[in-house]
Amino acid sequence: MGRTLPLALGACVLLFAGTAAAAPGDGSGSPDVEMEPDAPPPAQGAVAAPAPGAEPPIVKDPKVAKKWLTAAQVLVSKADALAKKGKADDAKPIYENAVVAYGKAIEAGDDPNVVFALAALDDKLGAFPAAIKGYKQVAATPKGVRADTLKKLPGLIDAASGKVGVVTLAITPEGATVSLDGVEIGKAPLPEPLLLLPGAYKITIAADGFQPKEDIDIAVEAGGETEKKLDLDPVIIDLHSKHEEAYVPPPPRKPHRKSRVPLYAGGAVTIIGLGGGIVLGELAVKQHNIFVAPNTSFDNRLDAQDNGRQYAHAADACFVGGVVGALFTGAWYLFEYRGKVAYDDGDDSANPNAPKLVLAPWVQPDVGGLAALGRF
Repeated sequence: MGRTLPLALGACVLLFAGTAAAAPGDGSGSPDVEMEPDAPPPAQGAVAAPAPGAEPPIVKDPKVAKKWLTAAQVLVSKADALAKKGKADDAKPIYENAVVAYGKAIEAGDDPNVVFALAALDDKLGAFPAAIKGYKQVAATPKGVRADTLKKLPGLIDAASGKVGVVTLAITPEGATVSLDGVEIGKAPLPEPLLLLPGAYKITIAADGFQPKEDIDIAVEAGGETEKKLDLDPVIIDLHSKHEEAYVPPPPRKPHRKSRVPLYAGGAVTIIGLGGGIVLGELAVKQHNIFVAPNTSFDNRLDAQDNGRQYAHAADACFVGGVVGALFTGAWYLFEYRGKVAYDDGDDSANPNAPKLVLAPWVQPDVGGLAALGRF
């Protein structure tokens, strides 16, 4: 049940303006209440401020308790009026804020009648476990409780107890953490049995050095009692077991190939060189034919000689480039491109479980034996 303060604080604001309400313990009206700060300045001898991170001590102040009680009574009256009009959904959050206001009044005061009022409101809202706890608290401290309230307590406790189930847990080992539906509720042994509304619940128990038990089903029936004994088994550590390293297969190798660009470049140089050499060689032969022809003039013969020499040198250079390109392309293909793939596919040195020595039979028509292959 969510317990928020907006409406309770709103009621306190009304009280600042002098809202009239009944005093605790009686049904008579009270004069206007003058609101004072919730945290009055500490008197002489007051307890020093708590250390950082520590919860502040609860200060008992009857005036503050009375303000919260008055606010709770105003909220209950307003919620009751809405409930009578059939507006239960609107009344529910106001009731919840009244529960919070009653709790503040109990923290600041010591009136058991306020505890009874809160228990009665919890009973009214269907929070029977909280109501039973409040009723029993009032019955345990009857001083200052009205006689008619004490007379009604046994019947109220019996009526509320018939609407819940009692679950008693006997847990081993002590100190184990107990959780109900994923919410931690304490350490074993629990101080008192669990009071739960009817339904299905799951209990989880865990402790250091023990194997946890999770999602233990508990079925609760109204008015029923359930006893459950839960023992955790210790964690057994075998100090004599030998550690065996599990075989981990090596990751699959991916084929690795060198770039093909050198192959294409070398092939292009080879083709261009050889093709250019052939063309330039033909041109050089043609100039030679002009040079040796009997009817060629002296000037033309000189030109043919000069041109033929240049074509021949260019053809030689092209043939040399083509041969170099062919040699480079062939070497790259054999030793870098094709050779690297074959080496990578057959290399098993990365496998830690690969055999260091492999024996294979070697048989010939007239002799036989074993061939040993290995890597050291």
